[in-house]
Amino acid sequence: MQRYVSVNAQGQAMFIRRNLAQNPDAFVRNPIVVQELKRQGINALPITLVDGQLVKTGEYPTINEFSSYLDMDLVAALVH
Repeated sequence: MQRYVSVNAQGQAMFIRRNLAQNPDAFVRNPIVVQELKRQGINALPITLVDGQLVKTGEYPTINEFSSYLDMDLVAALVH
């Protein structure tokens, strides 16, 4: 599974979600991901990188956390 999500009309942010079972090469090619998997094992998943930097492991970030990581108000982009 590889999923791209545009979060605003200007296309300023793009999220890519990859699944270890369906796209293992994406995990093996990333040294940060490999290091975290060696360090924490499967408990590291999900692993969140922003601009190539590790920002969170073990659970998905909230919209507020993503807003902070990207310095953008993503809450306003939510469809209610």
